[in-house]
Amino acid sequence: MKELYELKEKLCDELKEYGKKEMSAGALDVIDKLAHSIKNIDKIIDGEGYSQRYDARMPYSYRRRSYDSGMVAELRNMMEDAPDERTKQEFKRFISKIESL
Repeated sequence: MKELYELKEKLCDELKEYGKKEMSAGALDVIDKLAHSIKNIDKIIDGEGYSQRYDARMPYSYRRRSYDSGMVAELRNMMEDAPDERTKQEFKRFISKIESL
């Protein structure tokens, strides 16, 4: 979970940098993607949308796998919308850590 908070912080820092730049259509698009990514990370942290994806009667190991695969799928979607290669690499690193658990 620590890595998720770190990723969110990096995205927030990137968003702050765009606040210092002149606004253009491209910049607004990046700002929108950063904001959505931050919001989605918050949802993952809070567990929204994932607790409903499995039946509570399932054994814990199945529930855990379902949660992890849902989280990874969401992170992969966010990675595709990342504004730059550095951010995409951070998503890849985090996804790799989750998959190794």
